[in-house]
Amino acid sequence: MSFAAATQPSSVPQGPDILLVVREVGILEALGAALQGLDLRPEAVPDMEAALARLPGRALRLAVLAPQEQDEPLRSVAGLRRAMGWDLPMLLLTGPGFDTAGSLLPGRCIHLPVGSSPVRMRQALLDLLEDDGVGGSRDSEQGVFFRALAEFLGGALVFAEARDGRILEWPQRAADLFGVAPEQALGRPFPEVLEPLLGPAGGFAGMHAPEERVLHEETTLRRADAPGTPLLRSVFSGRLGGRTVLALYFHDLSWHVAREQQLGIAQRLESIGRLAAGIAHEINTPIQYIGDNIHFLEKSYASIAGVLQEFLTCLAGVRGGEDPRPHLERIEAAIQGADLDFLEAEIPAAIAQSLEGVEHVTSIVLGMKKFSHPEREEWRYADLNQALRDALLVARNEWKYVAEVVTDFDTALPLVSCLAGDLNQVFLNIIINAAQAVEEAVRERGGKGRIDIRTRRAGEWAEIRVQDSGVGIPAACRDKIFDPFFTTKAVGRGTGQGLAIAHSIVVDKHGGSIQVQSEEGRGASFLIRLPLHGHKTGERQ
Repeated sequence: MSFAAATQPSSVPQGPDILLVVREVGILEALGAALQGLDLRPEAVPDMEAALARLPGRALRLAVLAPQEQDEPLRSVAGLRRAMGWDLPMLLLTGPGFDTAGSLLPGRCIHLPVGSSPVRMRQALLDLLEDDGVGGSRDSEQGVFFRALAEFLGGALVFAEARDGRILEWPQRAADLFGVAPEQALGRPFPEVLEPLLGPAGGFAGMHAPEERVLHEETTLRRADAPGTPLLRSVFSGRLGGRTVLALYFHDLSWHVAREQQLGIAQRLESIGRLAAGIAHEINTPIQYIGDNIHFLEKSYASIAGVLQEFLTCLAGVRGGEDPRPHLERIEAAIQGADLDFLEAEIPAAIAQSLEGVEHVTSIVLGMKKFSHPEREEWRYADLNQALRDALLVARNEWKYVAEVVTDFDTALPLVSCLAGDLNQVFLNIIINAAQAVEEAVRERGGKGRIDIRTRRAGEWAEIRVQDSGVGIPAACRDKIFDPFFTTKAVGRGTGQGLAIAHSIVVDKHGGSIQVQSEEGRGASFLIRLPLHGHKTGERQ
């Protein structure tokens, strides 16, 4: 598709301008494909001189920069920032070897390699254009995130470099499962560690290009002290902290003997690749600009320290009777070299943007922690509104590119006696189902769909309604959607267990009800009713 085709006038009202400072035709065509179907009006200029000439009086929503020279990217960003201010979102397309160390990029700036696919560019553009929504730290929080995710899955989650397979994270679960201590595994390519125990499944078997490394298969762990242990191997990749990370998830299938537990685990594994990659994607952007800002602060400190040292040298010399004039000349030169006016303006902004990033990742981690433990058969009073917010956060990457989510939570809804972990799973299943239905509809008619989530109190019952603008459910299927293993999704997209599990949890465990209303092509509405004070025989409706 040509860039011109993506910028033709539309009958829909045009959105705010997007300025493209791009000269190469190939990059323009890729951006045209990335912008296809969005209600936006891009305008291309060949260089920064032309861009700055177009800016006065313009209300830009976003800028895309593809500088030609190796040293030009940061100067181009600085030029636009002086003209438009800190808050202008920017997508920076950079050549090989680009490094932000010691430089400051705005918080709302994403940099990608110039050869990135239109799909990746589109995701970055949507991330930059979206309003703050559900969500909301770095080193220690990142470790909490990894541990919480592994605990949530109930297996061993190993992270490695996608490029060479070098092991980056080897948790205690992996050490217990494979009998290999962390110090024996970390830093080694994972095939060296796992192929002796798993055969080809311990290496790169079944993997292709990094973006295609998503697979689920059963294999067998053969240890001298535990021969023939059945494992499920899941492999997926995603971006995290500026690098492509390959994740290997191993689940011991021999642990799960009860039918209901088997169904629950299988349903989780159905979506784990997409959820984990999505959460990694959500964390990647704030981690990126936190790192950029810290590099900038490091360089700024060195500059300020140089000026301070000149002052101290001058003080010592004057106290010793030296002529102060040479010292003052050196101080003035140091001040000019450090550009203190620039640092005085930019350091507070860098700190503020870093703190925003910390808060954003913290909220993601806290949301994941709510889903971090396997279900326990413990009844307690829980906040259903917060449980729904947590489910939206965990499933964010499933819906944010295809749907607007509108919530209408009853703030007076009391706490509900329930199995909180089970209900978390129900809400997650329903939201992911809605997002996938909307995604299918959006592919056919374009634009974005909508998911409405509402809570209400109805007497001694809590009601949760999830309504979507997806493709709907065919009339012939509506009586079967809660049957185990029944699915209308394409092969590989669903196992048919999600709604069956939701029905079992709501009806059998909680004495509630789950109903669906749908018109094919017009979306679906799920209504969940739960007793406020737990399962009461004879009160189901």
